[in-house]
Amino acid sequence: MTVTFRLNAPYGPFLAMLSSAYASILPSGDEAIDFQTEMVGTGPFLLEAWEQDTETVMSAHTAYWNPDEPQVQTLRWRILPDESARLAAIRTGEIHITSIADPLIVESAMDSEGVQVIEQDTTDYYLLGFNTAEAPFDNPDVRRALALAIDRQAIVDAVFFGRGEVTGPVVPTLGDWAQPVEQLPTYQVDREMAMSLLEEAGQSDLSFTILVGSLYQEFTNIALVIQDQLSEIGVTVELEQVEWATFIERWLARDFESFVSFNGSGNDPDRALYPAFVTDGSVNAFQYSDEEVDRLLESARTTTDREARITIYQNLELLLAEQAPAIFICTRAGFFAVREVLRGFQPTAAQTWSTLSETMIAEE
Repeated sequence: MTVTFRLNAPYGPFLAMLSSAYASILPSGDEAIDFQTEMVGTGPFLLEAWEQDTETVMSAHTAYWNPDEPQVQTLRWRILPDESARLAAIRTGEIHITSIADPLIVESAMDSEGVQVIEQDTTDYYLLGFNTAEAPFDNPDVRRALALAIDRQAIVDAVFFGRGEVTGPVVPTLGDWAQPVEQLPTYQVDREMAMSLLEEAGQSDLSFTILVGSLYQEFTNIALVIQDQLSEIGVTVELEQVEWATFIERWLARDFESFVSFNGSGNDPDRALYPAFVTDGSVNAFQYSDEEVDRLLESARTTTDREARITIYQNLELLLAEQAPAIFICTRAGFFAVREVLRGFQPTAAQTWSTLSETMIAEE
């Protein structure tokens, strides 16, 4: 069988998009499908039962194209938002695998009998984002000043115990797509220059609020370190901690001065940068707009030569680092606590759960 795709314009990320987890085969026809409530797919597992916010049960798809997969007959997803509860469940063998993020939980899991911790660099990254449509963050010099005052490596060390890499707009996990952070403007800490920029902007007594969703403890920890660092240049930072649902509502409404969160890069720079930083982009919560950034993003999309795209993105990184609509902080390391009887699970930088169909449980 030959499948032919006809595009209305050159699209550089096309092959990367097709090979990613978010490229799915959908049924043909005009009938609307609610993908929030209706399972559609051609994968190795079938939906057997679903209880919202509690559990999803899946069974092996016997007609799956690969006869050697899946390796287990039943896959049960339990919803346990609290990391301590997940750690307790993995220790007792109640569950076989879970993701963890809190460095203290990671350390505890490493010391747990019968538990192995898998560490995987990801293409996700943490950031401090600004509402560039509102004062004072409509002024690039104010944003640049804060970028110069924040020590990203100190955040990695304090919050993540050194696990993670300082990142620019393109994460180092994507290899040669990324500009070395040493070559990016605003990445060398210079608090004297930061204070000078704030004075010139009339913001010597700057104060602002960081919106933080309480679901992720590391968001709060990052914000606390930023709060402490910016106090050294006379900037007052307050944290507003809200429930995750409220955070999402406020983020969608662009109802914030700044926020801490993370973003996913996928397997191509276009995946994160275009929707986040092009004018009126679908996830451009920063309300950022710049003609040259738009031009570079469009050019990188419509160029098919890989080396030419790398050059475009590296030029784009310089511009985004200089204008700082967001302060890119560090990559997110993924941690997975697994029972030692589990075999075959191996996350990748861009796709966490793609090897579940190859995962099996050995005899205890």
